[in-house]
Amino acid sequence: MRLGEAMFRLLDPVCDEVDWKSLGPAAIPYAGRRNTKEELLDSLPKWRKHDDMQMFEPREFIEAGDHVTALGIERFMSRPDGRLVETEWIHVFTVIDGKVVRWRGCYETAA
Repeated sequence: MRLGEAMFRLLDPVCDEVDWKSLGPAAIPYAGRRNTKEELLDSLPKWRKHDDMQMFEPREFIEAGDHVTALGIERFMSRPDGRLVETEWIHVFTVIDGKVVRWRGCYETAA
């Protein structure tokens, strides 16, 4: 599944106003905070321009009240330098009344 496809599926249950942050250094163009669903959609071209996602695979989900933590792995070709990168990731969702109100994503940025 391509990143864009996964993001469009993911955005249906996201609140219009959301606290969404991809953790990482400023050198990664899509790292940082987004506050609305529209900002998330606007950030998709940055992901596609920077990384050619080849695999995005959730492997485990852990539920704890309003929080769901997803553990997985991804593989992508870094477009700036053509390197193949494979890294594990962690996504933490806060879900209230069936809508994502907060998300944090992190992965091994050194990879």
